[in-house]
Amino acid sequence: MKTKWIGSWKLSFTVEKQNITSKGLCTFFEDGNVMADEIPMPQETSGHGSWVSTEANEGYYTFVSLFGNSEAGKWNEGTVSGKVKYDPKTDQWTGPYTIVLVDQDGNETFSDSGTMNATRISAR
Repeated sequence: MKTKWIGSWKLSFTVEKQNITSKGLCTFFEDGNVMADEIPMPQETSGHGSWVSTEANEGYYTFVSLFGNSEAGKWNEGTVSGKVKYDPKTDQWTGPYTIVLVDQDGNETFSDSGTMNATRISAR
C-alpha cells in the first residue's frame, strides 16, 4: 500500500518522564525502511529500522540506535516504536511512541513514552 508519509520529516517530540521536548529528523522509504536522528548524545548512531502500513493513513515503525563509550567498550541500545497517524489535509503526522534502553547485556536501563509530531520537509 502506497502511503503518504513516505519522505523526510522534521520531528518535534515530547518525552513524558523526563518532561522535555526535543527535535529530530526521520525518513520513511518506500521499501519499508526508516532512518531517524535526534539531537545526538555523544557517540550515538542514527536510528535504523522499518515501518509497516496498517490502514490508508496509519502505520507503525520501529528503529534502533546505539550509543555509548567506545573507549570503555560499553554501549547501550535504544529501541523506539511508535504509530503514525497521517493527516492528508495538513500533510503532517502525529502519534504516540515508546523508547526502551538496554545495556550490552540486554538489561533494561530506561523506558519512557511520548508523542511525535512531524512536518514534511518539502523541496519547495
